[in-house]
Amino acid sequence: MNYMAILIQREFWEHRNTFIILPAIVAGLMFIVMLAGVLYAPLNINFSSETTSEPNGQQVQISTERNFEGNWAEAMQQEFSTLDSEQRTVFLSTAFTGIDVVLSVVLWLVILSFLLNCLFNDRRDRSILFWKSMPISDATAVLAKLATALLALPIVYLSAMAALQISWLGLFTLSTLDAEASAWDMVWVPAPILSHWLRYLGLVLFYGLWCLPLWGWLLAVSANAKRTPLVSALGVPLCLIIAERLISDQAYIESWIKAHSMPMDPSTDIAALLFSADMLLAVLVGTLWLGVAIWLRGRADEL
Repeated sequence: MNYMAILIQREFWEHRNTFIILPAIVAGLMFIVMLAGVLYAPLNINFSSETTSEPNGQQVQISTERNFEGNWAEAMQQEFSTLDSEQRTVFLSTAFTGIDVVLSVVLWLVILSFLLNCLFNDRRDRSILFWKSMPISDATAVLAKLATALLALPIVYLSAMAALQISWLGLFTLSTLDAEASAWDMVWVPAPILSHWLRYLGLVLFYGLWCLPLWGWLLAVSANAKRTPLVSALGVPLCLIIAERLISDQAYIESWIKAHSMPMDPSTDIAALLFSADMLLAVLVGTLWLGVAIWLRGRADEL
């Protein structure tokens, strides 16, 4: 029997609101805003954009500032008529990234909250007694929660992002029906749909390893906390940062903690960091904290 899959399904059953309903609501609200922007056409739109990208090693920069009459889709259609295919790809990629931001922030907060409270809640509601009676090891139980946060959850939120991006392209397509060029050639051909989604998945997988010290630390705190886990999760790092500032004028610990705790910029060069010494240290520290979390979970009892 695949206990890992069952444990992941269990997390989705218990956290259906934040895992499934929340991204659906956020994506729905964003779609309503975009739809309202199409149905309601303001008299004037100041269209200003400046994007830079390096597709195929060649730098492409778009900088425009014009006044249009109509809604956002009509304004973009007028702007697109002045761009070539490569510039349209850069433009659409930037728009996709902008759509990702809101759901990515929500995903990051959900992951933090879930990992910080999952093992603590198992002890508080005494469900840990049931799962310990099952032939499931402590390592499997902890790693299932980690896999839920770093693999299953991002796929759900990526699905919401993908649906929102396709809907956005659909609304944009409506404004190009009267254009000389076909909507397919103007909007869908240059749209980097698949490559954008694959890059997002790659960034998610990389981020899971890069911030493994944070994830492991949250699980260890969750497995050991007697009361509010947030106090311990924030207290220890803050004490280390304060102690470093008192005894040294450097900020190595602070900068390292920040680098491996905050969401990453989508433009981050993953290849440069993937095989770096900093990544190796992050994996080692994260693995250590995961081991601590598994050990604490084995010794834990209900609260």
